[in-house]
Amino acid sequence: MEIYSLRSIGNFLYKNENKSQRDQTSYSQTSSLVGNDSATEKFEEVVTGYGAITPRQLRERALHGFENGAIDQDTYRQLSAELPMQAIDQQGRIVDLSAVTDDTPFNFRDFYQDQLEIALNVGDQDNIGVLRAAVNFLDT
Repeated sequence: MEIYSLRSIGNFLYKNENKSQRDQTSYSQTSSLVGNDSATEKFEEVVTGYGAITPRQLRERALHGFENGAIDQDTYRQLSAELPMQAIDQQGRIVDLSAVTDDTPFNFRDFYQDQLEIALNVGDQDNIGVLRAAVNFLDT
């Protein structure tokens, strides 16, 4: 019988320092090849916006916003959570989200706007504030 030790991480925002160093190195190598023009980056961000980004990119932007103080912890938790397999849109239709993976572009702004409208119609006071903050973050 084998016994494995379990290590508890006190903070869910735990960062692996080795991984972040590798990411910084690969980013600097990539930016030196491509060029690091801030106007180009802003243009690409305006073109893509939050309408066609992957869940992985949304989590990265949400973490950046959380670390900068642009969003609170509840909003960060909402934006970084996995999408459900199915959701209901404003017209009451069931939308299949099972095909959305970490690398699949998805319109998060419309999704969270629909969820906010549903919460307002139902009167779900617990989620209205968080969803409104998520939509506001996606609008910026």
